[in-house]
Amino acid sequence: MKPQHVLTATTAVSSLSTSLGSATPIPNIVSIPAEYTYLLPAGFQGNLTQDFILTDVDDPTITALLSQAQVAPFISYSAEFTNLLGSATLDTIVAPSDTDFPYSWAGEAGIWLPDLNQVWCTATYDRPASLYIISLDTNTVTKFEGPLAGPAGGYYFNGTVYLALTGDATGPAGVVAIDPRTHKVTPVVNSYFGLELPPVDDLVVTYTGGQKHMYFTSLSLDIFDLYIGRGAAVLPNAVWRFSPETRSLVPIIPRADVFSPNGIAANREFTHLYVTDSSATATVGGGAAYNMTSSPAIYRYDLSAEGTVSNKVLLGFAREGVPDGLKIDDHGRIWTAEYEGIVVRSPAGRVLGVFNKQVMLGTAEPTIEITNFALAGDTLVVLAVDRVHTVTLTETVMEKGRFSVPGL
Repeated sequence: MKPQHVLTATTAVSSLSTSLGSATPIPNIVSIPAEYTYLLPAGFQGNLTQDFILTDVDDPTITALLSQAQVAPFISYSAEFTNLLGSATLDTIVAPSDTDFPYSWAGEAGIWLPDLNQVWCTATYDRPASLYIISLDTNTVTKFEGPLAGPAGGYYFNGTVYLALTGDATGPAGVVAIDPRTHKVTPVVNSYFGLELPPVDDLVVTYTGGQKHMYFTSLSLDIFDLYIGRGAAVLPNAVWRFSPETRSLVPIIPRADVFSPNGIAANREFTHLYVTDSSATATVGGGAAYNMTSSPAIYRYDLSAEGTVSNKVLLGFAREGVPDGLKIDDHGRIWTAEYEGIVVRSPAGRVLGVFNKQVMLGTAEPTIEITNFALAGDTLVVLAVDRVHTVTLTETVMEKGRFSVPGL
């Protein structure tokens, strides 16, 4: 599934802007009336393998607006998103020429370490996968040295990086703890009563009722044509809770609830747990007629002080592809990486705006995607496959205090 070619952002913007005319300036933000997201003139044509802004509409005013949006890095459907951006620009801090790493090194994880001002990320398509460390102080990248059996997503909590492992030919799936200063790796979870877990994709750590809980998603990667070299999973896809104090590993959400759990996050107050379903619309399944068991959905659960979940609520579908890279900011907004780009929703699920993949990656090809990102204080760090962008926002969306509990 590794893409073979990707346009540079400069090439893509130049080619897309031709239709606008050379005298038309390219705006940073294009505001599209929210009404157009649910009401268009009869005869419109859109499909699952094209972004909304590529929809064919028989109206010259709407067509011109969508054409502008194709070359703008930020697409707004609300005043809230426009205000969050202010006069922001898309700044490239690591370009493809800055590293000699394999293509798609800037893919998964998006773990912000506020104490060190770093973002850790993992490769999306390359196997064996590797872990990379981005310094936001120097805009440089180093590769983590040491054996890791398929690094995927992760979370930073109380000075430790907890990393999900998909497993590979060298070791099983599970979770490890990494000291970010010494890079010492300590196994945390690697089995369930002697059975190997399905690939562990992402995790979050919470602290409620005087206890630390770790929640992680575990799913077969066959749906993404990613084979880790360990044979078929024997346990079903699930969301799990690991509680260090009680020394227990418990499945808490079955695949009957979330068929292919992928992204996972909690809100700042640890009162809600959010999970995304990886049942794709674009490259896998081809639409509702071929996908009758699940949805490319974002779900919210109530989270109790004891660590149990209840009251499942559907908050949205990915219009294209799957929702991944889930983050919940300090204001309860829901951020996901989807085939159209990084999508920001209100706490109730309304799409507020999109960070446009066509500009950030330089291509509208649906199978070339942003799979994760980081929220670092007032900065969005975009993991754009083979490069890294930043966007400075008008407010702090992720306080560093979220990632520590004093005295724990």
